[in-house]
Amino acid sequence: MSGEILQALTQLFAIVARQDGLISEDERNYVANLFQYELDPGAAEKYINLFENLSGYIPDQKSTPKDLSNAASVRDTIQILAICKKINKSLDQAQKINLTIKILELVAIGEELSKKRLRIIEAISAVFSITEKDQVTILQYVNYEIGNPIDSASMLIANRLEKLEKIQKCKHYHIDIEGELVFLNQPSQNIYYVRYLGEEEVILNGFIVKPGTVYNFPKGSTIKTPAGQALYYSDLISKYLQEIAWHKISFNAKIDEYRFPNGDVGLQDILISEGPGKLVGIMGASGAGKTTLLNVLAGINKPSRGLIKVNGVDINTSDGRKKLRGILNKGL
Repeated sequence: MSGEILQALTQLFAIVARQDGLISEDERNYVANLFQYELDPGAAEKYINLFENLSGYIPDQKSTPKDLSNAASVRDTIQILAICKKINKSLDQAQKINLTIKILELVAIGEELSKKRLRIIEAISAVFSITEKDQVTILQYVNYEIGNPIDSASMLIANRLEKLEKIQKCKHYHIDIEGELVFLNQPSQNIYYVRYLGEEEVILNGFIVKPGTVYNFPKGSTIKTPAGQALYYSDLISKYLQEIAWHKISFNAKIDEYRFPNGDVGLQDILISEGPGKLVGIMGASGAGKTTLLNVLAGINKPSRGLIKVNGVDINTSDGRKKLRGILNKGL
C-alpha cells in the first residue's frame, strides 16, 4: 500500500476517532496495534505519530464529557468524503470491507456507538458501496459479546456447546475451547473473518490471536486451541456449504496407470474419493508427479488405465462433459 494511501487512511481514522471528544488510550492503542501488525517498525511509528497529531491525542489526559451533538462538522464530513473517494480508486472491494471493519472496531471501543459516529460510518459505507444489510451485519459482528442474541446466517459460533440454544440461522461448530470463536462470511466477496472471545492462547496461522480483534481467515487457514484441536478453513466452509449445496458433489479418481507420450510411467495405483467443501493437500518431492496428478484429476490428461468421475460421471468422455456442464469448468 502506498504512502499516500496510508496517510489518507490515518487521516480517516483520526477524524472518526475524535468525533465524540478526546481520544481515549484504548482508541489510540487500537490504531497503534493495527499499524504495528500491518507495517514494519519504522513505518508503524511514523503513522502512529501522524494519527496522534491529527486526532489531538494527549497522553494521560483525564476524561472529559463527551460531545453529545448528533452531527459531524461540515469540515469533517467533507474531509471524510474526499478521503473515501480517494481510497475508493485504489482499493478493491474486499479491501474496502476490511477497512470498514477496522473503522467499526475503532468506533466500538468503550462506550455505545454515538449517532454522530454512526452517520459517519453510513457515509463511508455509501462511498464504498457496502449495502445497508452488510453494514448492519458487520456492526453486529464487531459488537458481539458472549451471551448476546445473534441470529444471522452469515455468522458461525465455535465453542464447547453441543448446539446453540434459541438460535435459528447462526451456524455452530463444536470445538474444545474456552470462550468462543466467532466467524463472519461476507458472501459478495467470499471472504471470512474470525474473532476470539476468551482468555486462552489461540493460534491463527502461527500467530497468537488478540482477543476481540477481527482477523481475516483466508483459504488454507488453521486455528489451533491449547487443547491441541485444530479448526481448518475446509471445516469452516463445509458448515456454510451445508445450506447452499443443494446438489451434493462427489469426486472419485481411480488411476491404475498414466503413461507419458514417450511411454514412461507417470502415475500408478492412485485412489481418491472426496465430497464437497474439503481442502486436500498433495505433497511430494520435485519430480514426484504432483503436477501430472493434478492434470489427470482435472481432465487435462486422460489416464491410460482408470477413471475420473464427478457425481458418477466420467469426465473424460464427451457425453460426460455435457452432463457435468455447470458443475465443472468448461475446460475439463
